[in-house]
Amino acid sequence: MADPKPTITFTVNLSNKESSSLPYSSDLVGNQAITEAVSQIEARSTWLPSLGDAGSKEPNQGSGANIAAKNGNTIVAHGLNALYLKRTYASGTANDLLTIINETW
Repeated sequence: MADPKPTITFTVNLSNKESSSLPYSSDLVGNQAITEAVSQIEARSTWLPSLGDAGSKEPNQGSGANIAAKNGNTIVAHGLNALYLKRTYASGTANDLLTIINETW
């Protein structure tokens, strides 16, 4: 059976320290500020709720599982789960947690 439509591919963006989804922010000073900020961005992880069986067939991305992600990860979602993630986390602002890479109907 084919996956429900639409199919949306997202990339995770945890680099914005103003995002409310981040576990902490960094107000750094000194010579190590840039290195420390990059290191913190790469260490961050988050999870996104799934809509159960309406979700993706990808591992950890549907069937009731939460979606675990790190900065730069790609998430592929289908059907209602894809629409939920798009409307909730990819609204088109600079602070979005997800960026849409591809959307197919």
